[in-house]
Amino acid sequence: MKSLTSLSLWLAASAALVSATASPHGKHEKYKRSLPVSKPAKVAPRAKLTSKYLTNTTASFAVNGSALPDVDFNIGESYAGTLPISNNASDTNRLWFWFFPSDNPLAEKEITIWLNGGPGCSSLDGLFQENGPFSWQSGTYAPVPNPYSWTNLTNMVWIDQPVSTGFSPGNALVNDETDVATQFNAFWKNFIDTFSMQGYKVYITGESYAGQYIPYIASAMLDHNDTTYYNVKGVQINDPSINHDDTLMQAPVTAAAIYYQNVLNLNETYLANVTARAKSCGYTDFLETYTTTFPPPGPIPAAPSSRQPGCDLFDDIYNAVYYVNPCFNIYHLTDFCPYLWDELGFPSLAGGPNNYFNRSDVQEVIHAPPTNYFICGGGENLFPKGDKSLPSALGPLPSVIERTNNTIIGHGLLDFLLFANGSLITIQNMTWNGLQGFQTPPSKAQNLYVPYHQSLGYILEIANAAIPNTPAQIDTAGAGFQGNWHTERGLTWTTVNLAGHEIPQYTPGAAYRQLEFLLGRIDNLSVVGDFTTQTGNFTGVSAPLRKAMTSSDATGVEIQTGPRYRSITKSFSNAGTVGACATNLRHNFIRKLKKATPALCYRPACEGGSKLLNNTKEKANDETETKARPTAYTVPRSALLRCRSCVSNHKSTTTMINNSRAEYVFIRVCIFALQSIPVISLAYCLSIPASYLFGYPTRRLPLPLECWFLAESIFFLFCFLPYRIWLQREAVHPPAPSRTEREELYRNCSDNIIDPEAYLQKWFLGADIEEIRRENIKEFFLWAFFNRGGPPGDDDEELEGYIATLEEQLGKEIRPGRGNAKCLRLTLDEVVISHRSLSWYFCVGFVDFLTFCSLRFHGFHFHRTSIKQSLSILPIRPHSFWTTYRSAASHISYWHRPHTSKTKLPIIFIHGIGIGLYPYTSFLNELNAKTDDKVGIIALEIMNISFRLTHSGLPREETCREISQILNQHFPPDQKFILISHSYGTVITTHLLHDPNLSPRIGPIVLMDPVSICLHLPSVAYNFTRRIPKAANEYQLYYFASMDPGVAHTLGRRFFWNENVLWKQDLGDRKVTACLAGRDLIVDTEAVGRYLCCGSLSGRGTPREGVANGSAGRLDMGRLIDVEGEEGNDIITGQVGESTKDDEVEEEWKYREWKGEGVEVLWFAGLDHAQVFDKKSSRRRVIEVVRRYCEGVE
Repeated sequence: MKSLTSLSLWLAASAALVSATASPHGKHEKYKRSLPVSKPAKVAPRAKLTSKYLTNTTASFAVNGSALPDVDFNIGESYAGTLPISNNASDTNRLWFWFFPSDNPLAEKEITIWLNGGPGCSSLDGLFQENGPFSWQSGTYAPVPNPYSWTNLTNMVWIDQPVSTGFSPGNALVNDETDVATQFNAFWKNFIDTFSMQGYKVYITGESYAGQYIPYIASAMLDHNDTTYYNVKGVQINDPSINHDDTLMQAPVTAAAIYYQNVLNLNETYLANVTARAKSCGYTDFLETYTTTFPPPGPIPAAPSSRQPGCDLFDDIYNAVYYVNPCFNIYHLTDFCPYLWDELGFPSLAGGPNNYFNRSDVQEVIHAPPTNYFICGGGENLFPKGDKSLPSALGPLPSVIERTNNTIIGHGLLDFLLFANGSLITIQNMTWNGLQGFQTPPSKAQNLYVPYHQSLGYILEIANAAIPNTPAQIDTAGAGFQGNWHTERGLTWTTVNLAGHEIPQYTPGAAYRQLEFLLGRIDNLSVVGDFTTQTGNFTGVSAPLRKAMTSSDATGVEIQTGPRYRSITKSFSNAGTVGACATNLRHNFIRKLKKATPALCYRPACEGGSKLLNNTKEKANDETETKARPTAYTVPRSALLRCRSCVSNHKSTTTMINNSRAEYVFIRVCIFALQSIPVISLAYCLSIPASYLFGYPTRRLPLPLECWFLAESIFFLFCFLPYRIWLQREAVHPPAPSRTEREELYRNCSDNIIDPEAYLQKWFLGADIEEIRRENIKEFFLWAFFNRGGPPGDDDEELEGYIATLEEQLGKEIRPGRGNAKCLRLTLDEVVISHRSLSWYFCVGFVDFLTFCSLRFHGFHFHRTSIKQSLSILPIRPHSFWTTYRSAASHISYWHRPHTSKTKLPIIFIHGIGIGLYPYTSFLNELNAKTDDKVGIIALEIMNISFRLTHSGLPREETCREISQILNQHFPPDQKFILISHSYGTVITTHLLHDPNLSPRIGPIVLMDPVSICLHLPSVAYNFTRRIPKAANEYQLYYFASMDPGVAHTLGRRFFWNENVLWKQDLGDRKVTACLAGRDLIVDTEAVGRYLCCGSLSGRGTPREGVANGSAGRLDMGRLIDVEGEEGNDIITGQVGESTKDDEVEEEWKYREWKGEGVEVLWFAGLDHAQVFDKKSSRRRVIEVVRRYCEGVE
């Protein structure tokens, strides 16, 4: 790699530098509005002394309205508890409810149900933060009476359903919405009988995934044809999940981003990109056609699939928005920082108490069974394979509209999870009461009017005393024209301008008004007048009577209402579970995927360990580094385990090159120069014809420079760009392993994870653990164990088994659904590359020629592939035409030194990612000299990882077949050999060990900087492909290796993880030495060393492994000497050893004497990845191991 840096500097010197200027930041003023100077007293709903609902049957459900902890007022009459979902009173499957009777005389014979979504979200979210008699909003000090409680209008019951949601106990199996409706309606019959509500009108309301629940529940009730228990009179669903996600989310998201650009602030380049992709995917035409045609032209087809390449736009846009506003709230897009703590505990994003309903004293008051309460969760039997029912709009919803003629679908326009246009298209595809969709378009002139009320008097006194000034009241609801509405044939469609995903939470006045309409208290939503409860005292606040305002009196200003665009999020399942989350599920989105930093642990917790390790590194130098006893050796094991990820990060800040400021500037200048070559070349080549065309003089450069620029431009346009497109082709995944093989692979992974939470977070690019949900993990497992993407399908049961094991390790349940976490899936993710100029490949060719000269001088012969194959490699290799030796393989060329020894084993060498064999020439030449011209050496060339433009990497089977052909060309069929591999070469070693024909021929193995061992850990994949570089050595790795086209394509389209991982048992009883660098930039060598030497990542070996690898009791610690000393023929590790303490023995594997037995490690504490080849002293230690293996020394 150092040679590449030097070449880069030479190239940089030949390029012109381009300067950039940054625009100054503009200044902007901040405006703030004062709060009212005083607060009203907390006056709650009155508690009745007697009630028709308080009977001997219901007394056990009665809630003491003054006993609710932290609520300093009486919440009024209510009843709570559980009832069975069958006619068996002892049934353990039950639904929990909280029922609040209303004082309103118009509610005498009616009951309204509220359901939250999820699936698996408790309806206490609605009661506590949306429409209940008291409210405790996020970030507020304490609960307060809610003047917009729906109990002011009607009898209300909030129900946790299905079974296992919230406080509803049991484990009844729920496969689809038929099961949901069966559970609910059996419970409902028991509820009606308990509170003697036979014949009551029933209204069912809810939001989000309740848009799936409610139509099925209502339809089942209506199917009973029994008005005694199931007298359904109306339905309201807000921001509902009623269709597939591509229709509800993906199709409208780009238009939504453009419409709200003044809030989202996305840059124009990005908007142009997603706009073009939306057009290409078919979303733009789909949206424009079916949101503007009334009546619809006919049945509407399914929305274009987001599974098309580049068409999952929602996540892309959300990620972009997050970077602009890190506190972006997908449930209410205008929110800003800071995050507010949340008393419902989902969890809180800032300081403060949380999870109010998980308190035992609260549960006791509301008669909830003792529960480890989560606002959203659900048991393992709740849709274990996803909701199998059709989206409700494609099922019972049209029938419910016809049979009630009183259905409201409402939508908040500031919801960036589910968008209004998705729901509108869904409505247009439904047929009810004889016609399809709305026949006339919803009009912005038909306003949803919310009455002005006394608590706005103080706030609006600035508006020319439009409303009489009254005592100050902090109020959460605005008034005036708050949205629009449209009704046809029994279906009302409403949009609320300032509401997010939860209309009652963000605009409680508008939600209150819609309920009045649903209950028949007002004729339509444009009626200008008081709330129907303002003439009484149902709000609990003494409100003076005011005359109804006419529309000319209203001071509300209509918000502009153009086309409403709705956003599409990633599909959670085919059942349309997007938007299933209740209010506080916003936290799953606002704690959005962040780019992972190299260290995932809290830095202060690792300060001590990092400082000790740093002390060791500062003492080290090229020749004497191993003489200093490493201070980290005395760090207690608990500190080492606690700081493992920090240690890994800390060592990544040292060297391939060093990390001084000068070297940082050097590497950045080199990269900038190389990246500038095509820009400068194209600019100059275009300037020549432009000067003739527009008649301005241009200073011509010398002819050689002009030819160079022309060649670079032609290469970029006609070679590199087509090659770049070719690299993006989808990977051809191998068949999935058998289920037995997958289960064994999963066990191996599971048994070798210390911190499962950190493990998940790193594979999910540093996402918050709460964002990593069941569907996210299934997506990752499908790639890792099944070699595919897509939905789980028939593999869901097996995946659930793996997740159950993971939950045991985590010590907690993994939440259902999908969070905003994106996992690293190399072969499914985009191949990210950086341009390579023609000059760069000229330099690569020159280094390749130096390699040829060096190896040929030391007695190696080059074996080429066919001329046609050789010509397919850029840069062209002239020695391919000079050599008379021909490879037996079609794609793999190699260097060969003949084998003449009768007693020693030949050597096969496989290099890693880099500039071919050039970094290894000294090692191969010294290895050649050490073997006294008797031991044969074959050094394979893997061109696709050697910085060339060439063919893609070979499949595993073809690689093994071609290597077998090479071996058979030079050795007898039963000839064993020593296998030496470095870095990526250890991946090919894994393939050879798994090949039934080649595995028996493999003798001792030397693995240098092995990437295939512990490949289940995320360090290799993340460090090589996803880490954002910061230090000089990270930039060197990032640009010269990770972003190379051939390397990136190999890792992104040919690197199939479950084929490449190497487990200790795969090594069999062979003699194996792993050479590990203490400061490895890529591999977690601490973990690899512990795994190989101790049998576990914790460093505590089993008795069986102690016999194979030595135990502390067997170690002769006194024989460990420094690297330059030799004691007989012993090979040492290069560290001074002393007797260990109990807390130190876990790391003693670094200081063991090498004996040539079993699996052993050579530890190079001061070296980085590949630096073992840089110094003769480190090379000599490896060569001595190989020589002992060749001679068969035990």
